[in-house]
Amino acid sequence: MNTLVTEVKVNGENEDTYADLSNVNKEEFSKILNEADADYVLFLNKHYLKWQDTPLRTLFHFVSYSLYDRNQHEVTKGNNYFTCMNLEKGAKLSKASRKSSSKIASEVIKSINKD
Repeated sequence: MNTLVTEVKVNGENEDTYADLSNVNKEEFSKILNEADADYVLFLNKHYLKWQDTPLRTLFHFVSYSLYDRNQHEVTKGNNYFTCMNLEKGAKLSKASRKSSSKIASEVIKSINKD
């Protein structure tokens, strides 16, 4: 698995960051998916923070992701975000993060069902 991870490139900037598998060995990729009994790999590319002063002081938490099938074809990519207005307590951030993760999961499921 470590070999696969080092071969994955991350392209783009800020919230528009996506995985690039062009340097990933196809046989190693296939072997890892077979061992995991998986048809897809979801890469969480980056967690990016973006501050906005106006109109309201807001901190955006962006998570970009890429979904690939076992043939190393990109099925979908995107990002999702949640916001906070102040320094939030851990429980509130955790709840917002889980909601954002659920949205990503829903988008991934839709993409797989189209495929």
